[in-house]
Amino acid sequence: MCSSDLTGLEPARAVEAAELLLQRLDLKPAQASQLMSLPAERIISALTGGGNAGGQGGNATGADLSLRYVPVVDGKTLPAHPFQPASPLSADIPIMTGSNETEGVPYANPDDPYWTRQVNDDIALRALVKQVVPMSDQDADAMIALYRSHRPTQSRDDLASVMSGDNSALRLASYTIAERKFAQQAAPLYLYAFRWRSPQREGRLRSMHCMELPFVFDHPDAIASMTGNGPERAALAQQMSRAWVAFARTGNPNHSGIPKWDPWNPTRWPTMVFDRTTAAVDDPFGEERRAMAAARAKAGRRD
Repeated sequence: MCSSDLTGLEPARAVEAAELLLQRLDLKPAQASQLMSLPAERIISALTGGGNAGGQGGNATGADLSLRYVPVVDGKTLPAHPFQPASPLSADIPIMTGSNETEGVPYANPDDPYWTRQVNDDIALRALVKQVVPMSDQDADAMIALYRSHRPTQSRDDLASVMSGDNSALRLASYTIAERKFAQQAAPLYLYAFRWRSPQREGRLRSMHCMELPFVFDHPDAIASMTGNGPERAALAQQMSRAWVAFARTGNPNHSGIPKWDPWNPTRWPTMVFDRTTAAVDDPFGEERRAMAAARAKAGRRD
């Protein structure tokens, strides 16, 4: 599956996060035991800075700390970062990793402006692109033109969601994992891209984070609120669940129901694209991937 974090947390950052959480709750370190009796809602609100969970917050008053509550590299229980660099302890273990096309859809927050947002013109779309990666108006317009050239029938809302997903921690982590695993030259890595779009909520769920799970576990009917009731779901669930079972058994996800899935390499960038038609594709939308990587580098943003 996809991974959003390649590192543990440094001890100083862990202490910083704990102190900021206590500060928001008007508690002193000696009163930390009072956390056990506080309402969960109050702790969550303090943890997220009153916003939505899922960000790598800093010290700002309203910063979200939720993703800083991860294992701490203490030199004992966790002696080193798990993937910086890739550990030699697991060098001979195959990996399957990937991400969903629109990972950033805020499925957990029904009040998010996303659900009522309408991107009515390219000026609004440009503003959203510049929120994803800081860039000039000219560069944003060029990025929009590139994405639109390969997706001529998709709406501005679609393009905004795809561009956001292309810069999500989940997508970028899967690429980093692939690159580091390949560098070890000890075991294969298989990369996938999940692009099946849900028809639910007028299509606005898109290919959101976790949308692949009903298919991986072969129960799309059990979560029809996510997947709808289209006839193509059963075939996709069979293809994906059999691939995951094959991988769990043998370290190789190939089976007779999907095209040949080659191990990843940085030259061809072979990827299994799970959609209404499942296809093995070399470097799907690679031009966009490279353009976004260049934009992040220009903005000085670390992946």
